[in-house]
Amino acid sequence: MNLRPTRFMLCVLLTVLMLSAFACTKRPPKTTPVDDTAQAADASTDTDTVDRAGISEEELYRQQYEQERAEVLQDVRFDYDSAALSSEARATLERIGQWMMKRPDAQIVIEGHCDERGSQEYNLALGERRAASAKSYLLSYGIEGSRLRTISYGEELPLDPAQNETAYAKNRRAHFKPMD
Repeated sequence: MNLRPTRFMLCVLLTVLMLSAFACTKRPPKTTPVDDTAQAADASTDTDTVDRAGISEEELYRQQYEQERAEVLQDVRFDYDSAALSSEARATLERIGQWMMKRPDAQIVIEGHCDERGSQEYNLALGERRAASAKSYLLSYGIEGSRLRTISYGEELPLDPAQNETAYAKNRRAHFKPMD
């Protein structure tokens, strides 16, 4: 009797049994990871959604707008008896211009202010030149004139009422407020 075919058949049978045993083992089902940020982004685009705190998207937009406005609308300072924009003033105005380009609904009033030195008439005119200087820069940046209004308060609304150089420097400014 020849043992070779029997050994061969035995090897084949063992191989088949082993393969079938491994093939039949349970594997955990394949799961795809959940992307929470994608779901959150999808939810945030739905205009009817309300966040977990009960605040509507419109309210969230308004709050973000208010926060941005407070951060961006910073005063521009001027040297004594001048309406010329310093490099620091231009940088501030550029940030305001960028913000206004992103927010086409934003409209601002530019207030010109002065320190108390000089006559009331002179300071009103100087305050107007300061407000106009800031407006001119924003216009050159591409902001529509209908979104900007100027007013001069001269020396009438000091930021700091003290009578020293530090207070005077604070009062020589263009101040930005939202249009009502």
